[in-house]
Amino acid sequence: MTTIYPTSKKLLFYLNNIWTDLTSDVVSNISGDYGISGNQINNRVAGTGQLTFTLDNSEGNNYSLTGAYSPNNANCVSGWKKGIPVLFLIQF
Repeated sequence: MTTIYPTSKKLLFYLNNIWTDLTSDVVSNISGDYGISGNQINNRVAGTGQLTFTLDNSEGNNYSLTGAYSPNNANCVSGWKKGIPVLFLIQF
């Protein structure tokens, strides 16, 4: 069996009706798990899954703003709020 590793990982956020790539601001490992792991009859109940990452909220981020990823902050990125859709793309 050959092991295949991802060649690319990206995190996109839906800000102001546009998918915005903020991968360069991720300062931690991206980790996650998923809900249903199979498609058998007994695999109907599962959790929703979880994606965990940390964004650079200092002045060194894509927007050069401290607090850019803090909802309700004066320097908050336009469209940033709790509950925005996030797309995690993995390429093999």
